[in-house]
Amino acid sequence: MHETLHMYDFIKVVSVPPANLVLVILLGLLLRQRFKRLGTVVAVTAILALYLLSTPFTASRLILALEAEIITPSHTVTGGPQVIVIPSARYSYEGVKKIRAEVDAMTLERLRVGVRLHWETGLPILVTGGGEKEGLVPVGTLMARALRTDFGVNPEWVERRSTTTYENAKFSAQILKKQNISDIYLVSQAWHLPRAVAAFEAVGLSSTPVPSSRHQPARGNLSTIIPAADALQVSYRVFYEKLGLAWYRWALFGRN
Repeated sequence: MHETLHMYDFIKVVSVPPANLVLVILLGLLLRQRFKRLGTVVAVTAILALYLLSTPFTASRLILALEAEIITPSHTVTGGPQVIVIPSARYSYEGVKKIRAEVDAMTLERLRVGVRLHWETGLPILVTGGGEKEGLVPVGTLMARALRTDFGVNPEWVERRSTTTYENAKFSAQILKKQNISDIYLVSQAWHLPRAVAAFEAVGLSSTPVPSSRHQPARGNLSTIIPAADALQVSYRVFYEKLGLAWYRWALFGRN
């Protein structure tokens, strides 16, 4: 399993923009040495693709299409969700040496929406997230602390081992199934929910998705066709999620 995940990390790096398109551009330039026309077509096509993925017009449509893939279960096992599960995103480091870490903005956004749902439903909360490396406090612990100090809410369960979305699901299921819980609210950004729901469903948890945020369509003006760094980041996110979902289905779900 660890070798599989290391391979996934490598594939992830070279399969998402801009790295994948930069590699194709380099390939096109190399091909030009022997096949000038073919190399030119490959390089120009990759440059055009990089431009399009860097525009708010294209990035907005890609992320909205991804968010539209969220599927709400048509039925539940117990008649409704029994717990609110909030997976972590990343750390937010403090200082140049990155000695101290806190939850990042995406995780905090999930916590805020999870707390609001907790107040509305009275359901308990499970937070899930491990450490990126040895020596760091598990992000699940930081999430629990943020819930207590920032929102005055105590999570019922804290999962501290997971380092991927699939592990969020796997280790959360181990905790919840001991409590005979099989239906959950799953809180995350809308673009992350298609993959997250697939992971939690794969380990036997019926998941009702709760988006902590959604993207808005890009406005129809000239600025939407001008490349922007944040637009390229959105396109990167779409490729990352699509790649992750495909990998989970092949390498993890297909082996259960």
